[in-house]
Amino acid sequence: GDQPPNGRISVRSINFGIPSNMGAQEHVVDTHGIESWRAAALRFLHQKWFQMMIVSLLILDVLILFTELLLMAEFPSCSIIERDCIACCYEPGNGDGHERWLAGDSHHEETCQVGYEE
Repeated sequence: GDQPPNGRISVRSINFGIPSNMGAQEHVVDTHGIESWRAAALRFLHQKWFQMMIVSLLILDVLILFTELLLMAEFPSCSIIERDCIACCYEPGNGDGHERWLAGDSHHEETCQVGYEE
């Protein structure tokens, strides 16, 4: 068969079915002709500047994604803060009675003045 004399197949002789740019171009030209819109589109897509632009846009998209995640982690929206906050010390004589001070980092220490605890 096609095996070398030592009985081993080299990695270079294995075709994994992924065509090269030239192989794809030849297939499109053989199938549809050199003047077809498919051949023109393939020539456009295989230009170096176009491929570099697409890769640059992809990298920019990933950077924007990580920046957005960082900003969301560092500066959460008000709905998350209101949902997860631990409030204490409401002031009964101040407006409608719904004003509260936020507790400090350690929730075990007493932060409210005497008489303001609920």
